[in-house]
Amino acid sequence: MNEVKNDTKEDMPSEPIQSHVANVVENSSDWLKNNETQTIKKSLNILILGETGVGKSTWINAFANYLTYNTLEEAITAETPICVIPTKFTLFDNNNQCHNVMLGDHENECFENAGQSATQNAKTYLFETEKYNVYLIDTPGMNDTRGIEQDEENMQKILRAISPFKELHAICFLFKPNESRLKDYFRYSINTLLRNLHKTSLNNACFVFTNTATTFYKPGETLGLLESFFNELNEREKLSVPLNDENVFCLENEAFRFCCAYFSRVLFDSTEIETYSQSWKHSANEINRFLDYASTLCPHSTVETLSINETKIWIMQLITPIVDVCELIQTNLQKLEDHIRELESLKNNLNELKKRKFIQTVSLEIKNLEKPQIVCTNEKCVRYENIMGHMEPIFETVCHKDCFTKSLLACVAFGDRGKCRNCGCSYKDHMRIFYEQQIVVTDTEVEIQPSNQRNAGQMKKKLIEKTKEMIEKYNTEYNFVMVAMAKFSLFLSQNGIAQKNDIFENQIEDLIEREEKLIESVPNYEDQKYYRLTDYLIIDYRDIREKLFEENVNLLLTDIQDIRQKLFAMPLMGSKIAEIYNIYVKTEENDHIENISRCDKETVKEFVLKRANNF
Repeated sequence: MNEVKNDTKEDMPSEPIQSHVANVVENSSDWLKNNETQTIKKSLNILILGETGVGKSTWINAFANYLTYNTLEEAITAETPICVIPTKFTLFDNNNQCHNVMLGDHENECFENAGQSATQNAKTYLFETEKYNVYLIDTPGMNDTRGIEQDEENMQKILRAISPFKELHAICFLFKPNESRLKDYFRYSINTLLRNLHKTSLNNACFVFTNTATTFYKPGETLGLLESFFNELNEREKLSVPLNDENVFCLENEAFRFCCAYFSRVLFDSTEIETYSQSWKHSANEINRFLDYASTLCPHSTVETLSINETKIWIMQLITPIVDVCELIQTNLQKLEDHIRELESLKNNLNELKKRKFIQTVSLEIKNLEKPQIVCTNEKCVRYENIMGHMEPIFETVCHKDCFTKSLLACVAFGDRGKCRNCGCSYKDHMRIFYEQQIVVTDTEVEIQPSNQRNAGQMKKKLIEKTKEMIEKYNTEYNFVMVAMAKFSLFLSQNGIAQKNDIFENQIEDLIEREEKLIESVPNYEDQKYYRLTDYLIIDYRDIREKLFEENVNLLLTDIQDIRQKLFAMPLMGSKIAEIYNIYVKTEENDHIENISRCDKETVKEFVLKRANNF
């Protein structure tokens, strides 16, 4: 029988074999709503999840063909196979000749690096059957060789992709049937996925096993790993996950690959064709059984899943402005304390007191960039300016203007091994920015109306009182920010699965580590920010968080939304937090629109007919 294996870089053909790739039309999320109003069919929204390399994109291609053609005989007598997602593989024929089959080329698929998730962004595909409109959400795989940070970015892409849907009918986990030797990676991948899903989502879990012909269309050893894991989860979290014949589906992707190879003029004997024909029939039945089962489930409201993710996104989006604002508050508190000491040391001299009517404070000036940019943060590409104790980075090296690629490695600025073509630094030293900020010094006037020298003492007293009032206002905002972040963390802990790490504290610790490196490597680098982070933010935040967790107040989503709005409404610093936050939100929206694709039955048919004569 012909052997099919994963391709390696050395096996890659110089030119892809011509094949038919379904015409994918980019649209905004409006198309989701439009289609729902034009049909009385039941819509099924299905999220596809799995470890890198399990074959999610290939399964979706097979899914499209199994739905369209009931038998292999129908598929090979059609004009062309249906391929909605580009894919590639190698196949050896009976003469041991290697055939490289590559179907299409798209920026969302990467075939260069083994272990790297082939799907670069989450994409949504619409398939029509007689009974259902099926929305399949293809996702980047977990356990990406690029590391935990890439896995976290992939998870955010997944959660953004489901945001247009009010409900999910099934959350489909894909596995290979025998994974006993990958236990550590297996458990890590599952935990990463579950950490970002609401507990009730597990009621809609389905388990699809691919490549099961070798295990007689049974789940194989992986099923035992799943059972053990979910038993542990039940003991630890009191969560029961159904795992039975109803929600376990075993099929094979090889019949689809056979179809692609057949149309690429690879020869097969009658025995092989019969084997793949039986595989096609079984897999098509499993696909239909899967859809019928998904239609019977009570849909999972994405509000519950997205409430967790949105709060996590809030934290991630608010960390930078909040840390910056907290630093400014501490600087201003120090300036105000110094101002009081200076006033107290003065004699009751009216002219001298008039000069102290103006108090210097610092604030942020934000400049929104029309288009995102990639800048280098390496010390050789950045200079620093000391503004009232703040070492402000000036990113002098812009390596790519107008960059709309969210993943740095996918940006055209980086060549082999992630080296920047412009400055020569690693992609890890770069970041994507959406705005520029600058610390500005402002003079705040204390409104006191002096009369004459005899009232100088009273004026001095008033100036001190007004300065203390400003200190109280800054302290109030600082404490509210700390409490807000602690409550966000508590909300995640109460509602998330395996959500044990404090994201805010982790981010502050990363900033502290970065400041330590800058102090060591940058000449004359001031250490005020380092001590503000360690002496104030970390210590204050931990104290507030521990007290809050001891009280264990049950927080609702409405509570979290209210806290966020109060953050934005703070009279001194709220507008700056809101301004930066809104920039992040707008960028997220733009990125999300670019990641939505439409592929319906009519589009595929039209493209197939258009290209059939050239095949």
